[in-house]
Amino acid sequence: MSTYIDYLQHHGVLGMKWGVRRYQPYPSGHKGGKEVGEAAKSKSSVSQKAKKLLDRDYDARKESDSAYKRYQDKIQKLNTPSNTEWRDKNGKLTEKAKTYLKKTDEYENEWRDAERKAFSDEKKERDALKKSVFFDNKEISRDVSKAKSIKDEINKAYAETISDSSKYAKEAYKQYKERTGGNDDYSFSHYIWREGNAAYDKAFSEYNSRTKDLRSQYDKITESIGRKVCGEFADMKPSSEGFSTYASAGKFEVDQIIQFESDRFKR
Repeated sequence: MSTYIDYLQHHGVLGMKWGVRRYQPYPSGHKGGKEVGEAAKSKSSVSQKAKKLLDRDYDARKESDSAYKRYQDKIQKLNTPSNTEWRDKNGKLTEKAKTYLKKTDEYENEWRDAERKAFSDEKKERDALKKSVFFDNKEISRDVSKAKSIKDEINKAYAETISDSSKYAKEAYKQYKERTGGNDDYSFSHYIWREGNAAYDKAFSEYNSRTKDLRSQYDKITESIGRKVCGEFADMKPSSEGFSTYASAGKFEVDQIIQFESDRFKR
């Protein structure tokens, strides 16, 4: 008959010595909790590309802003026709007015061309960088998709808010007609203006309440993506004006991609 002892016994393995731990390799790409080798190189490569992309996009936006500033300066220097100089006695445009309109069109075309050029220069390379940074990495791509789905919910709520605003304004108009007969006088215009603003405020108050958690989630996930892709550069100050760190510039870039370009980069 066997007797079982009521506690755990451990005899170790052959050759085992007290206080001597057998070597246990860390998972591939890690050592002491840190990424090494190919894993570290891969992350560094992504952050290098992210930094390059953010700097390139900043240069494009800066050139676009400069083009718009030049356009505004030229418009301000034009000799703008006065109210009496726009048309002659026969109601036709004066030569001064024609020259003014011609120049404004010319300056606007210059601005638009410069803006297009700023964003089209190196576009292929910048698109390749965006795809590599935000969509080729499965983890980042998954986060971008999640952020986009949250943004879609927010946009849907916004569209419903606009519809609600219109609905509330129509209700206010209906109530006014029932009370006054809807005469088109000053009081009617003032009433509609006031009630329209109240309808707008009511709809957007509801929108803010409905989307508060969604907007918080969206900010957190885009901030996380911006920090992940920038890696070792996350807390460095970029050349971009208006951004305190590369991480904040990265968050802005993610938002732009989700707003305008995420579908274009889907494989």
